[in-house]
Amino acid sequence: MNNLFSVIIPVHNREKYIKDTLRSVVGQEYRPLHLILVDNNSTDNSISEAKKYLLPYENDDFIVTYAEEEREGACAARNKGVTLTDASYMMFLNDDDTLSNFKSISLIVEHFKNSKADIVGFKAQHYYSYKKKRTRHYLFTNEIKEQILHCMLSTQCYAIKREFYDSVGGWDERIKRWQDWNLGVRIFLRNPQIEWIDGAPLVNIRVHSKSISGNGYLHSAEALKESVMLTADAVKNSNIAEKESVIASIYGRLPILAAHYRREGGKEISRQTLQLYKSKVELTFFQNLTIASLFLYTVLGGRGAGRIINKMKVKLKELK
Repeated sequence: MNNLFSVIIPVHNREKYIKDTLRSVVGQEYRPLHLILVDNNSTDNSISEAKKYLLPYENDDFIVTYAEEEREGACAARNKGVTLTDASYMMFLNDDDTLSNFKSISLIVEHFKNSKADIVGFKAQHYYSYKKKRTRHYLFTNEIKEQILHCMLSTQCYAIKREFYDSVGGWDERIKRWQDWNLGVRIFLRNPQIEWIDGAPLVNIRVHSKSISGNGYLHSAEALKESVMLTADAVKNSNIAEKESVIASIYGRLPILAAHYRREGGKEISRQTLQLYKSKVELTFFQNLTIASLFLYTVLGGRGAGRIINKMKVKLKELK
């Protein structure tokens, strides 16, 4: 294995934020470093500004590659970026994220080299447009159901060995929302060795109305449904133990989504999503009451219902 580390960033109309992202990568003490920027149909000056900023820093130990991907979506851009590197280690950033300090990548590579890890995971801190910040709750574990519930392997929160990434199959370009959730579940299906860095956050995630994942749920209900169904299909086609229980946990995201849709005013799509859930699972009378109670609890702003649903022993109606 070589020591090259690649940072892959899809770029779409981020002229306002891109320099902050690039500054955090350029400043990394780790070398050799390969930065890959994949323009995904930008209509602003994001790439020209990036080229202007990065030019003075390019050398044999800091390689910059620019590419274009016309297929819409960050997944297509990330997959394109992966084809442009032969680095042993990779991570993905969004074009408005930043690495939190200049030792982040050095720490990540150190954990790779001191273990047999396929993946090194770490924390992120969320920054909001009104300057509020929050470190999200992390439960570092190798349990696939916790990935289903918490999306521990979110886009910016891990680095991965290239050879292991290739075995997973990359980003599913059919998925337009919860892409990292889906990829994370498929990673867990491969039984990875994960080394967690349980310290200060290594990445800053900027949260705003134009974030890649967007805000809210109702506006992308169809995309979320597709993500859930395709992720369930991936588990169905795997050899994982307790397959039925894992798929039931994936379907368990549906009543939570239904509650969020109802909170956002989507009464009909909420009803349809609950119907979809009940078409996939067999619920006892008590479980029906529990789901109804958790749905209402979430509609009213309650949190944590997903964990209860995750622990329910729900049977599937079919497993093909």
